Amino acid sequence: YRAILHPLRARMTEMNTRLIITVIWFVSLVTPLPTAILSKLKRQLNSTHFTCNEDWDDIDKRYYYSVALMLLQYAFPLSVLIYTYMRIAVVVFAKRTPGEAEDARDARIRASKRKMIKMMMICVLTYAVCWLPLNTINLIGDQMPDIWKYKYIMFIWISSHWLAMSHSSYNPIIIFTMNSKFRLSLRQLLTTERSITSRRSTRNTNNTPTILATIHNHLQIRQSI
Repeated sequence: YRAILHPLRARMTEMNTRLIITVIWFVSLVTPLPTAILSKLKRQLNSTHFTCNEDWDDIDKRYYYSVALMLLQYAFPLSVLIYTYMRIAVVVFAKRTPGEAEDARDARIRASKRKMIKMMMICVLTYAVCWLPLNTINLIGDQMPDIWKYKYIMFIWISSHWLAMSHSSYNPIIIFTMNSKFRLSLRQLLTTERSITSRRSTRNTNNTPTILATIHNHLQIRQSI
């Protein structure tokens, strides 16, 4: 976002970077604290099974907490993604290619721009789809606790939770699928790592006779002593 919209702006200082990272980690640790503090094991009636639930003294507080979670981990990030990607799309499409017009070159650039915008839209849509079910179930469950008695509710909740957590693995797949430069860079990186590993293995193999000879000579010296 900064590189496209503000390419000439000075880089962020190391102090500011550390401060932002610290704030992000602080908010990330403080946000789930109520769940960690209020969660308790309760034995089910006429059963040996236990369930782990949040034990709130006021049901309204639980609802407000769920609303705050939905705003922090869903509505706010989604709004930021939509805003930043829309700004990037506007700037990219409005930017003209320097030099004289060339039909073939301009057609390739327009196709590349459309592909980039499509990729960003898919990333935003993926985030929205992955995180919406979990937040919706938690919010509805706080308003209508009876839904937790539904026979298959735990399977639905676990599936929603899995879908939300799996979102972090989708962006690399989307970028790899839709960005040819990313695929090329990844192939080059893997080829380079494979080449380095091969050279190290060959060097170690070549050094083996020398090492064995050194050990043999050392043993002979010790025996002669």
